[in-house]
Amino acid sequence: MNVRDRTRGLLPFLALGVAGWLFDLIRLRDPVPASVASGFYDGQVTVHLLGFPSGVQATGLWPGTLLGLRLPYLLEVLGLYLALHAAAAVAAGLAYSRLLPDAPHPTPAVYARLFGVALLATALVHPLFAVASVEFLLVVVYVPVLVFGILPRLLLVGPVLVAERVGVRAAWHAANRRLADQHGRVVVGLLLVGVAADALVCAPMAGGFFGTAGGGFAYAVLAARAYVA
Repeated sequence: MNVRDRTRGLLPFLALGVAGWLFDLIRLRDPVPASVASGFYDGQVTVHLLGFPSGVQATGLWPGTLLGLRLPYLLEVLGLYLALHAAAAVAAGLAYSRLLPDAPHPTPAVYARLFGVALLATALVHPLFAVASVEFLLVVVYVPVLVFGILPRLLLVGPVLVAERVGVRAAWHAANRRLADQHGRVVVGLLLVGVAADALVCAPMAGGFFGTAGGGFAYAVLAARAYVA
């Protein structure tokens, strides 16, 4: 993976960063309550867990926000998240096809699978924050399973989908095989990417852009390197 490949792989994430910035801009102006990232270090270092190269946005949802929303606002928020994940799937597919040696250009079916994996990753990671506000002991059980068992495999699913054009189930099994000799290194990489994404999203004015573009690209590079290792 040379500098030219990385530069070409970065370009889709720069576009995704603009989408992330627009996402935050809309969320800050709509009536649905949004949590907003503050400073990077306020007495503790935060790790943003990523299961897909969609980066980290400056705005988020408070636990339970969606439960009491009127239908128009619910559809608006869900539409924004679906659009962001669709953009992330396209950016990831293009980036992997440029970062991986001899990888084919993604087909619509590959993009659809990447979109499904992006939604799955978010569904797995986001309940963590709702659970954390309810019961600490549940987090103690959930986090190790997520960090050590699920996320390292999801990291490799994306590159497998693009490079080998297989289904999600076959990609999961292939990711499990490729992970066998590098599990510890991948977990450390995921944690470092999570810290970096948290630092980027706290940048003033353009945190959504840097968190989305930088966090997503760092995750994609980690995934590509783990795939070819």
